[in-house]
Amino acid sequence: MAAYAEARTLYPDATEITVVSVGTDDRQDQITYAAAKDWGLLGGAKQIAPVLMDSVSEAVDYELRALLGCTYYRLQVPHLQKASSDMDDVDPENLKNLQDVAEEYVSSISDVLTKMCTELAEGRGSNMPGIGRKLA
Repeated sequence: MAAYAEARTLYPDATEITVVSVGTDDRQDQITYAAAKDWGLLGGAKQIAPVLMDSVSEAVDYELRALLGCTYYRLQVPHLQKASSDMDDVDPENLKNLQDVAEEYVSSISDVLTKMCTELAEGRGSNMPGIGRKLA
């Protein structure tokens, strides 16, 4: 959402803005009442950060998809399955599994990536140095 706001500031006359958001994983560990009812205050506090992070991400996804004049792409592996989502898991096997998941994901969305890249290339309407259109 910050990228969209910044783009609107930089390009106030733009009629279309494309936003690409790259995620790291969609958490699959749903918290049920049955699992959480006996956690107590300390047990529940451990879950606050992941819940807040997911909530903010989902809210921004909803908002950007609803904006007129905004084409929004969310690139995110739906589930890591064969790799750990723990950010500190740097085991060589897990790193290899993460690479495999990424390659499979990129392959599965190749049509979306092609479309997205085409839109981004066509939309370079700025004359800002370094990122604007090439002058003939």
